Amino acid sequence: MCEGNDPKVSINLLVLVSGGGTNLQALIDAEIANVKIAAVLSDRPGVYALVRAKAAGIPAFVEKPDPNLPKLKRRQDLSDRILRLCKKMQISHIVHAGFLSILAGNIIQEYAGRMINIHPALLPKFGGQGMYGLHVHQAVLAAGEKESGCTVHLVDAGTDTGTILIQRKVQILPNDSPESLAERVLREEHVAIVEGVKLMVMRISDDAEKGKQENSPDNERIAWHPAFFEAIQLELQEYNQYLQFISEYQLTTEPLRIDVVIIKKASEIPIKKNIAAVFRKENIVEYKSPDDYVSVKDFYLVYGYACLYLALNDINVNDLTLTFVESRYPRELLAHLQEARGYKVEEKWPGIYSIRGDILPIQIIDNRRLSAEENIWLRDLDNKLEVNEIRQVTKEIAKQTKNARVKAYLDVITKANKENLLEALKMSDTALTLDKVFEEVGLVAKWEARGETRGEARGEEKKAAEIAKNMLVNGFSIEETAKLAGLDISKVKEIYETI
Repeated sequence: MCEGNDPKVSINLLVLVSGGGTNLQALIDAEIANVKIAAVLSDRPGVYALVRAKAAGIPAFVEKPDPNLPKLKRRQDLSDRILRLCKKMQISHIVHAGFLSILAGNIIQEYAGRMINIHPALLPKFGGQGMYGLHVHQAVLAAGEKESGCTVHLVDAGTDTGTILIQRKVQILPNDSPESLAERVLREEHVAIVEGVKLMVMRISDDAEKGKQENSPDNERIAWHPAFFEAIQLELQEYNQYLQFISEYQLTTEPLRIDVVIIKKASEIPIKKNIAAVFRKENIVEYKSPDDYVSVKDFYLVYGYACLYLALNDINVNDLTLTFVESRYPRELLAHLQEARGYKVEEKWPGIYSIRGDILPIQIIDNRRLSAEENIWLRDLDNKLEVNEIRQVTKEIAKQTKNARVKAYLDVITKANKENLLEALKMSDTALTLDKVFEEVGLVAKWEARGETRGEARGEEKKAAEIAKNMLVNGFSIEETAKLAGLDISKVKEIYETI
């Protein structure tokens, strides 16, 4: 295969491997339309995955971690070498297909939203450091789980912490061993990894068809849907043990997806939260970003997806609900449902419109009208936040535990509300709260002038150095850390040498 992009190809793919490469083989065999596997890279020489690549005529490379470097620098060095290969081969997307090394630094930032990993468990359970191979399946069996499976998720600066895209399940059998469980999960991985790549193709196609770019003024893409996925989990966190959240549920092997599916695992547990009071066993949620809205056409399209979801999963119609979330009053849609369909509309809570008259319970949510006290996460998922609203939601973020998924949410509200965020930073309590968020969550939002404003607000170089160290530990490059923490690059290099 030649280097560079084929003009007919949507995705120029790099597949990262460390072992036998059965997931790689699944991708090769799938021959996904508009996808070219441009290269395969292993962090270990002599693995069978390299043989598979060469047999398929795919350029294969080996980049071993340098054992002479300390752990963090070893990650950074390997990541930089892989990034150089990506630029040389004009790679558009990356798949971790049983890749055991952890990447860090610029490659995480440059391929945000375009790099996926497959993990042999149902995240967020049984993920993180040390959770790979048979270790995962041993832990699952030791915990007495009734089911396991695999997860395809976006790669971020953490380990197995990115937004979940696809999950496939297997039941745990009474006589299962780690080896027998691994074998059944692996079969599901072969399906899920192909679905994951098709999902990336579909995202490109969707963007091209809609002609929409959800960009901030500096052309930085704002990923609203991953932030919504985190927001709705935060809204319902008191019920999380009874609910399963699935992002962008893949309906078929063709590019049809549902934004979020929420499965109620314990039907006898009542959910009193206003946005979920309507919930039954299976709940489909469609989300529109602040500059978009639910049109009449969108309503029928998603309703059709709901019917397809029922048929494909053999679900009782009485177990399904449908929720639409947008950032404006749905005047056109409500008028259509009342006049053309004869449905009744009731605003049961501020911003939550219940639709009666269909066999499916339906609700439409205007998140800007939601209660600030009851629904802060969805209400503040917006690009028009006032300074006081930014201060309040930042304080709520700071209260979350380290296990809470808030990175995408924090990144979105900072990108989408830069001017008012900078104003909020000048207030001492907000600056303190943000510092805590960055240290606890391990993320620094990407606004340009944070260093200067923060220096005006705090004037504490020591605190900036602590945040810079936290950023470096979490995989940010020296250059980006210097830029975002507002420190001289020589100072950041000194901090880096102490890690």
